[in-house]
Amino acid sequence: GVIGYRVLRDGSTAATLAAETTEWLDEGASSSPVPDVPAEVEATVDASALVVSWQAVASPEAPLHEYRVVPLFELEDGEPSPRRLGRRAASAAAYEVRLPGGSWLSVGSALSFTDDEAPVGSFAIGPLEVGRAAAVDGVPLDVEWMRYEPGAQRTYAVRAVNASGASAASAEATGRRLLDDAAMAFQWERVSAAGQAGSVRPPALSSRVAFDEEAPSNGGRAEYRLHVTAPDGTERSRGPAMGFVAWRGCPEVATFGGQVETATQEPRTWSSGLAEVQVYADGFDIPAAGQLVSPAIEINGAQVIAVERFSDGRFRVADGERVLRVQLEEGHRLSNEDRVEVGQRISFEVTRVGIVGGYLVVTRLRNLVVNEEDGSVQVLPRTGDALVVDELDQVVRVTGRVGAYLGTCGTPYHCYLLEHGPRNAERTDIIRTNRTDVVSDVCVTFIGPLNVFPGPYSSSSQDPQARVEVLDHAWVWRTSPVE
Repeated sequence: GVIGYRVLRDGSTAATLAAETTEWLDEGASSSPVPDVPAEVEATVDASALVVSWQAVASPEAPLHEYRVVPLFELEDGEPSPRRLGRRAASAAAYEVRLPGGSWLSVGSALSFTDDEAPVGSFAIGPLEVGRAAAVDGVPLDVEWMRYEPGAQRTYAVRAVNASGASAASAEATGRRLLDDAAMAFQWERVSAAGQAGSVRPPALSSRVAFDEEAPSNGGRAEYRLHVTAPDGTERSRGPAMGFVAWRGCPEVATFGGQVETATQEPRTWSSGLAEVQVYADGFDIPAAGQLVSPAIEINGAQVIAVERFSDGRFRVADGERVLRVQLEEGHRLSNEDRVEVGQRISFEVTRVGIVGGYLVVTRLRNLVVNEEDGSVQVLPRTGDALVVDELDQVVRVTGRVGAYLGTCGTPYHCYLLEHGPRNAERTDIIRTNRTDVVSDVCVTFIGPLNVFPGPYSSSSQDPQARVEVLDHAWVWRTSPVE
């Protein structure tokens, strides 16, 4: 009888087996060749997560082998069996990613890799926009902007691996991280508030835009700080900033921007030459008829921040050094075709200046050119803050209730008290207006340039006082008190 079997692989003996054996696993069969190189390797650029991805590759099929089985007898070998063909199953490909330091990281069968170690870059927090009498049932919280700078670039490659080894490295892919709001953790802190012991970080205020329903409901002052944390644990903070619930029945008209299309709290940082006009004017005892400027002073890129009665040639321009009034003489005013608008950056030459009502003004100019349109105008939130002389002609936003009538103050203008700010820390300033609907016990939101009376070039011995003046009807929005 049969005393054993001989297995032939490709004509050569691969194994000799006992007579009772009926199957055999060929562990010496050829394996699949090394996989192909992964293709379409990409790395994300300027996304909050740096993800490397690639196309799947299949391991090539292993070579076919020819098998025969020969029965073994005591005296001789029997006839070989009919031939049969077989191969190893293709071994599944896994992947390795070459990290920026040169080491290879196994990611198994995944077709992407998220590099949590990639630098996140940097971020900055803009001015806080904390509601000052913005609502009657809480304090809205926001930040004017979040600015993100990308992290350093990182370069990757991918290779496929199976039992036979690793493929060559793929083409390199370069990516970098850039954070966004969705990647950040925001948390508002109510630093202080009436009736609150210490600071608190309410869970309900854990987003960039939030609404503090637990702010003092009587309109008491609260202080807020914003904390922002990046995925790598970097934390930055901004604040504190004041906020309070509208308690006089005078919520701010949030949709009112006056003449300003886009407002910002960011200061102007450029110079256009406006300071040179003041230096020039201070070198003369300017006569009532004005002073000729020779040679003309070039102004390059001043921003129009307010327009007051354009038909009378009155508007205000500003840069990072100062604000200057323009009040053009009759016969030298701009045509409607040359009409300036708030937010524009303009250039012109100053040819004459004067002192009008105690203020230095440009009375003649030439060669006006509009350089840019629709720029953001700095608007200072001053509801509840002291109105100060040093902010003369800066655009401010104030919401309050018109109080007691103080009498006429230069026909056809009337002066009233303006009450604004949080309860128990309210401010009382002056509002001057010729609008017949702005009277005692109405609510106003004012967005326009702050005035100082008497002006800095006045001969009056009266101490100058900052006040709100409605010199253009577009600077104020009037509402009735909410009971």
